[in-house]
Amino acid sequence: IVYVWGAYLFLYLQPEYLSSLIERVFLSCSGASTSGYLKTLIRKLQAILLCGCIWLLLTVATSIMRMFSLRLLDPLTTISTLLPNANITRFIHDVGRYFLVSSSLFGFFAFDALYATVVVNYVSQSELIIYFLRSIMVKTRVKSQQLNEVIKDIFHASDILQVFNGQLSYIVSLSMFIFISDAVSSFVNLNSLRDNKFSLGYAVGICNISQWLFLVISPIIQAARLTKECQKLRLLGLEVSARPFTYKDTPQETLDSFLQYTTSTKYGVSTQCT
Repeated sequence: IVYVWGAYLFLYLQPEYLSSLIERVFLSCSGASTSGYLKTLIRKLQAILLCGCIWLLLTVATSIMRMFSLRLLDPLTTISTLLPNANITRFIHDVGRYFLVSSSLFGFFAFDALYATVVVNYVSQSELIIYFLRSIMVKTRVKSQQLNEVIKDIFHASDILQVFNGQLSYIVSLSMFIFISDAVSSFVNLNSLRDNKFSLGYAVGICNISQWLFLVISPIIQAARLTKECQKLRLLGLEVSARPFTYKDTPQETLDSFLQYTTSTKYGVSTQCT
C-alpha cells in the first residue's frame, strides 16, 4: 500500500507542487540581503541528491552480496539433475540463474528507488522550507520589505507547511516503520550467524543495518531543524517589537498586529517521525 501510494504521489501530485515550491524559494532567496542563501541552498540540494544516488548504488551492491552470501540459486541444481541431457540441463540451469538474479535485482532496485525518492524528496523540501523561513526573517530584520509583505510571505509559509505535513509526511512516517523493521531484521540475522570469523554474511548485515538507519535518521534530523526554524519565526514579532529603530516609521498598530499574527499562528512539522 505504501509503495502504490508513494508512486502515485510522486508521479502525479508532487512534481507540480515541487516546481512551484522551488520557484518561490529561489525568488525569495535572490534578494540583496539573502544573496548568499541561494548558492548555499543549491549546494545542499545537490549534496542531498548525491547522497541519495550513493545510497541507491550501495543498496544494489548489498543486494548482490546478499545473493552470494545466502546462495539463493542452489535449488536450481536439484531441478537440473532431473533432466536427461547434460547440455540442456546446463543451459536451463544458467538461464534460470540469470533470470532469478536479474528479476531479484530489479525488484530490490524498484523498492529501494522508491524509498530513496521518498526520503530525498522529504529532506529536500524541508531544506527548501528552512531557507524560505530564513529569508523571511532576514528580510524582516533588515527591513528590505514592509510588514504587510512579510505577513503575506508568512501566510505562504504556513500554506507550504500545511501541504508538507500532509500526504508526504504520512508516507515518510509509514516508510520509517518499514526501515526500522528492516534494520531490526538485519540485526537479528546478523546475530544468528554462527561463524565467528568475519564473512560476507557479516558484511551484508552491517551494510543493511547502516543503510536503513541512515533512512531513519535523515528525516528526523530535517524535521527537528525545520521545527527549530518555525519556532524562530514565531518569535519574529517579538524581535521586531524589541527593535524600535528599525521600524520607527511604522505605526504601533501595525507592529501590534504583526506581533499578534506571528505569535498566534502555529508552525511546525506534524509527522510521526518526530
